Parts: sequence; structure tokens; C-alpha cells
Amino acid sequence: MTFDNTLKRGTTLKSGTYAIRRVLGQGGFGITYEAEQVLLGKRVALKEFFMGDFCDRADDGRSVFVMKSRREDFKNQKKRFLNEARRMAKLSNPHLVPVHDLFEENDTAYYVMDFVEGESLSGLLKHSGRPFGEEYVTGILMQMLEALECIHHQQPTLCHLDIKPDNIMVTPKGKAMLIDFGASKYVSVTDESRSLRSSIAYTPGYAPVEQLSGVREDMGPWTDFYALGATLFNMLTGERPANPSVIISDRSSDKRYSIPLPSSLSERMRRLVLWMMSPDQIDRPQTEEEIHAFLGQGNEKHIAGGGVVYDDTDDSDEEDIDVEVISAGIASVEAKPAILPVFVKGVSFNMVKVQGGTFMMGATPEQGDDVWFDVKPAHQVTLSDYYIGETEVTQELWQAVMGENPSYFKGVKHPVECVSWDDCQEFIKKLNQLTGRNFRLPTEAEWEFAARGGTKSRHYKYSGSNNLDDVAWYWENSGDKRLSGEREPLMMKENNCKPHPVGQKSPNELGLYDMSGNVLEWCEDWYDEGYYEKSPSDNPCNTIKASDRVYRGGCWFSNAWDCRVSARDYWRPGRRGSILGLRLAL
Repeated sequence: MTFDNTLKRGTTLKSGTYAIRRVLGQGGFGITYEAEQVLLGKRVALKEFFMGDFCDRADDGRSVFVMKSRREDFKNQKKRFLNEARRMAKLSNPHLVPVHDLFEENDTAYYVMDFVEGESLSGLLKHSGRPFGEEYVTGILMQMLEALECIHHQQPTLCHLDIKPDNIMVTPKGKAMLIDFGASKYVSVTDESRSLRSSIAYTPGYAPVEQLSGVREDMGPWTDFYALGATLFNMLTGERPANPSVIISDRSSDKRYSIPLPSSLSERMRRLVLWMMSPDQIDRPQTEEEIHAFLGQGNEKHIAGGGVVYDDTDDSDEEDIDVEVISAGIASVEAKPAILPVFVKGVSFNMVKVQGGTFMMGATPEQGDDVWFDVKPAHQVTLSDYYIGETEVTQELWQAVMGENPSYFKGVKHPVECVSWDDCQEFIKKLNQLTGRNFRLPTEAEWEFAARGGTKSRHYKYSGSNNLDDVAWYWENSGDKRLSGEREPLMMKENNCKPHPVGQKSPNELGLYDMSGNVLEWCEDWYDEGYYEKSPSDNPCNTIKASDRVYRGGCWFSNAWDCRVSARDYWRPGRRGSILGLRLAL
């Protein structure tokens, strides 16, 4: 026997129909591979039944060897594996991964699915480093409700029974897919009820009390709704949901557990999470239609299953919602701005929502009396909502999209530089093809409003502070030691002045990094000295062709004077330099 439990790259199955390429993941009941459907040259996902606790790979590197004492268990669990594949093959929905083939070989079984390019919600949350915004969470919720409607309307009723962030994949275009039906059950069938208690799978924190007890008759769509509600909680807070050993259904109990939710959430979303995570199954939504109705109502009362009434009017200033459970505590969650995580070719980045508003653009008093003539006069501008990059575009993102890294100062987490405005347009075109979104460069009005902190602005001179060292890399602090006096390029070169990894300095009021330093950032507008005086007040962008494009923000080479949020400059759209990068807008 061999101690390598996975099939080797190049191993073929089903008479050469499939060829193994790499391992995607391994759990207690199976190994998932990326494989190729050889004749079609198509990538597929192939799952092999393999119980790691009492299986091994035989000496031929293919066959599965099972300990004699566990062969009956293996036989029973393989039957469940085959049933899992058959259940999935009956499902047809854009948010479920279709199964195309099922076969037995090498003393075990395999099924074949579409290959899904993307990352799990848990992975995205980890890479994001902060909770998701309500708008993004609502988008995931609506897609999962569509998937669950397909599952729950099977005859007999099918339940997933393992909904959690690990089992929701998100493609680069933002499409959510519910995966892993290993725990699924036809809950209205009782022929396996004797063995269900010992074999039912659940994930702590996402499984309600009826699933913990293993009583099939008590389970139904409401069981999946609890898990989906717990998933919403995880996305909105970044915290693991409560892990109760007992969920109190006796209302006389004095044990209460407080679930903290961000104060920035709408009352509707807060009550939805409470409703879906209700301890008693009868108090939860019973159908997808009830959830859609709840989300679609105005300020009317919604009567949930079991006659429990939730009023959408906000009659309390409290930021926590009480749910009756026994559990360890969960840390309170600070309200954060709405974040849209994006994943493409193994790289993730965050877009921050900027709530629209009206502001004074240009030479405002805190910018000083020595501003450039082309930021005068200060004038009122009104902008609609938009998203802007939390950081400058990194070299790893540029490399993933373009297949090359043009930067002079190399570093995967450093901002990409040596990119022209024209280069940025080609990058954005390819990024949009990969993600299905409409990324663009920000207008200079959008850039300045975001740099000033948007509607949360504290009217700083620089983006996030009046102390430039707190928020920016510029010529005095971007080298091996601090410089002062008059800036001299030779002195800066000897001091190894350069850009730094994004996000190391303090963010501004919106949670945006490096807007006053590190690299300069191209904007969408053509440059015109007099544009300030004649620009429209609503969502301005200079589209009149000229010789130069606008860039904004200071850089590692800049004087403090050039790092102010009002400062603007320009260059030919085809020019490149180690001081020029970009930040995305959406």
C-alpha cells in the first residue's frame, strides 16, 4: 500500500475518458480533483469516494484498499455517495453545479461535475479582512434562495443540510454556486430513519437544534434557512455564528445570548437574520416565497410561520438582537463601510462603496493659500453613489489579468507602476471580460470626493489626516531613513526611496489607503486648466479630447505640497513612469 492517498497527475479513468490534473480538496468522505474530459479537451471537477480514516491507496496507485473491519461501513457510505450524485444530477439551476457522469472503478466510485472557477465565501472573507457590505450579502442571499427553491421543490423534499460559507463558491463574475451535497437528505423519506441519527452530518454554528438531534421528521426547508441565516451573519460580521450545544426553545429560560450586528445594517436585514436563526423551527421562514415577501414589503408587518410577528419599524436604539441560545460569546462588531469583494484568477481585492453627496471641490480653506491655480475656484459638485478601490491596483492583480508585470519596483503587494493611461484601459478591458463587471478609472471629482472621505469627511488637508506621515509614502519617508530639507533626486536614489506595499499607512474616513502617496493615480478625465470654472455640477467628467489625461494623489517621489487632496496634474496618456499607477472605480 502507498501512503499517498491521492491519484497522481495524468492518471486516467473510465477507459481514458478522464485524466487527473490536480487535487482541488480533500475531506473525510472524498477527494475532489480538477480533471480533463480528454476527447472534448474540457476541464471538469471529479470527486472520488475515499474515506480517509479507514481507506488507503493500493500499490498500483489507483485502487482503494479498505480495512476488513470497516468494509461494511465503506459499503454503506459509498451507497450514500452514489445517492448524492444521483440527487445532484436531478437538479437544474444556474446556482447549482450540474453532475454529468457517475461510475464505479478502482473499488470505489466517482462522479463528474462542471468545473467552477472561483473561491469560497469563507476564502473571500479571509482575503477581504473585513465583513461584507449589506448590498453584496443581499446579492448572495438572492442567488442562494434561487438554488434552494430548486432543491426544496424536489419530490420528495430534498434538503442540503450543510449550507455554510465554505460550501458557497463565487465565480470571478460574482455568480454564487451552492456545492457539496454530501450531507443532503430527502427529509420526507423514512426508510433510513434508524441510521440517520448516527450518520447525519452538521457543521457547528450553522446547524439548528433539530439537525443536532438527528430527527428526520423535524427537518425541512426551515433547517436550510437557519444555516443560510447563520451564513448571512458570518458575512455581515466576520464572526463565526453561535456554536450552541442546546438551543433553548422553552421561552421560560432566563439564558439569553446577544448576537451583535453592525449598526449600519438596515432594520430589515437585522430582522431577517433574527427570523432565519430563530431557535424554534416553526418560527423560521417555511418557504423561499416567505423570505421574498419579507424583503419585498415596505414598513408593513410580516407574519412568519408559527404566527410570530416582526414589525419592520425601528422601535429601538439598541444595536444588538437577542436570540435565546446557550453559547460562548461573540465579540461585538464595529460598523464598517459597505465592501464589495472581487476575486479573479486567484487574486482578491476590495471595492469600497462611496455614498453620493455634495461637496466643495478644489481650493477649500484647509488646502492652504499656496494651491495651484488650476484647482481654483473651489466649486460645488454633486456625485451619485459609486465604488472605488480600497487600495491602488497591486502588481499581483495586474499580473493575473495581463500576464506580465511592467513595474520597476517589484513586489506582489506593491502598487503596479510604469503603466500609462492607455495601458490602464487595456487592463480594465480584460478585467471586465474576466469578471463580467464594468470597472473603470474614477473621474477626478470621484477621486477627490473619496480622498476627502466622502460624506464622512473631517476636512483634512491630506487623505485621512493633517499629518502626512500618518497616511502617505512621499519623498521624506519612502526611503531607508527619513530625509528633510530640499528634495534632490540623487539623494533620494541613494536613500533607496521607492513605493511600498499597499495598505501599510492609516486609511482615511472611508477606509481607503494611500490616496495621498505611494503612486500617482490616473483618472478618466482629459486635462483642461479652465475646466473647474465651466464644469457641470452633477457627476462632472471632462470628455473633451485634449493632449493630456489627469492624474491625482501624491507619490513616493512627491513633495508634501503635491500630496494634498486638491492637487491635480497631467501627462500624456501614453507616458509611463515608476511614479504612475491606478485605482479602480465601479
